[in-house]
Amino acid sequence: MKAVVKTAPGIGNLEFQDYPRPKPGPGDVMIAVKAIGVCGTDVHIMHGTYRTATPVIIGHEFAGEIVEIGEGVTGWKKGERVVAENIEGACGVCEVCRTGNPHICAEKKAYGTDSNGAMAELAVFTATALHRLPDNISYEQAAVLEPLAVVNRGVVERGLVRPESTVVVVGPGSIGLLAVQVCRAAGCKDIILVGTDKDIKTRLPLGTVCGATHVVNAQREDVRAVVSDLTAKAGADLVVEASGSPRAVADAFHLVGRGKVIAAIGLTGRELNLDWDIGVFKEIDVRFSKSSTYMSWDRAISMVASGRVDVRPLITHTFKLADWQRGLDVSASGEAIKVVLFP
Repeated sequence: MKAVVKTAPGIGNLEFQDYPRPKPGPGDVMIAVKAIGVCGTDVHIMHGTYRTATPVIIGHEFAGEIVEIGEGVTGWKKGERVVAENIEGACGVCEVCRTGNPHICAEKKAYGTDSNGAMAELAVFTATALHRLPDNISYEQAAVLEPLAVVNRGVVERGLVRPESTVVVVGPGSIGLLAVQVCRAAGCKDIILVGTDKDIKTRLPLGTVCGATHVVNAQREDVRAVVSDLTAKAGADLVVEASGSPRAVADAFHLVGRGKVIAAIGLTGRELNLDWDIGVFKEIDVRFSKSSTYMSWDRAISMVASGRVDVRPLITHTFKLADWQRGLDVSASGEAIKVVLFP
């Protein structure tokens, strides 16, 4: 089969090559991959700034059809349309796993980085990670369910978003734009999307389409003043940090209200300089979020199937899997919001 493989650490070292056909082991299913979303992680892997095992098939946002079932798997059959949580290798017996959090198990091997992912014609995953797709969700839409599940984990489960609240979403990439839609679906009163000059052409306008009540260019406007004016100086009920910008992370402590919540989703990749004392004085609740859970996936599927969240406007580019390099390049350039590849 054909697959996009990280062959060695460092810059580049990605090849579209013939790769041995996988075989499902006990408890596994084999999936014919129908659509793969390109994530920022895949771009970082291309640039050599994100650690992976090698050789490894990259890609972790996908949807497909079951074509083979391993020994001991029950409740699934060939031909079913599915997506899969990223819980490959979770031990299932530690306290973290047994309290319902296998996504942060120390033994988890994230597919696409630690174990083979889905940027291929075929992929094998544990059956316990699967979710069925309703008929009204296309494979293309389903390739964006993973980032939506990540948003649900950060905004709903960890961020505790509430109706009639004021939310600031920092970073108008796919995570930020999905966060706007989730907040809109939750009945938030004001949703303020923050970006920069590079987001003026496409991402900030799309934020309005997705449900943002206000869009702010942090390079041209005083975000703190905007939030202060909208909240009568009280600050936001929730700040969703989806940019990974050190400046934005520092600003979040000033944008959020007293006793309120910062949902940290973005990765900075560097050390930060924070006004820690203001966090203490304001008694800010900083809630970090990693990956996704069963319920965040279940909610994501329901949201898209019902139309409460529409992922289609985020899919700006599509390519054949053989054109994977173009897909990663357009993602790296910032021109794309979400690229989907088709084997």
